[in-house]
Amino acid sequence: MAIYLETVALPYPLRWTLEYVAKVCKDLGLHRKLPDGKSKLGSAELEHRSRMFWSVFLLDQKLALQFGTTPIYRSEEVEIDEPGKNDMTDLISEGSALAISGTPQSIMLMQSLIAISRFIGPISRLNPQSNNAECQMNHIEQQLDDLENDFPQHILAWKNSDPLDPVLLDGMAPSCYWLWVLIF
Repeated sequence: MAIYLETVALPYPLRWTLEYVAKVCKDLGLHRKLPDGKSKLGSAELEHRSRMFWSVFLLDQKLALQFGTTPIYRSEEVEIDEPGKNDMTDLISEGSALAISGTPQSIMLMQSLIAISRFIGPISRLNPQSNNAECQMNHIEQQLDDLENDFPQHILAWKNSDPLDPVLLDGMAPSCYWLWVLIF
């Protein structure tokens, strides 16, 4: 819904909708890591939970940068593992190319975008009047340059215009349903 609102140029309803969803995710504690041994969720559910949260996180960071507002989530308070860190064997059928090739391209892209978006908060909190502002800016710029060099360029090459691997649709259906329920 948030992505749709952005494409039809309704930025403020988009921001309000995303703020609502992000606050619900925060109230549910989706940004917190579940204590070991106390979780009744399987690896597939943990992966769904992770992807749902990080999708909201990415949109929150992007819109905060776009509108010049403070992100709802500070990257320092996020404890949950990034997508692909949990066991995904339940999500990938044994006969698929993903089961053989390793990390899906969509996960590689999402991990890179998460790494980059973690700098939006520190950049927005940068104080140009402080004594070490230039040093902080140079440090952030160096880290962003390193991330740019590590970005999976082969994914975005136009000559390789094959679609990205599916985001494990069978496994993601329950997560998408609950995200839809949270929004409405």
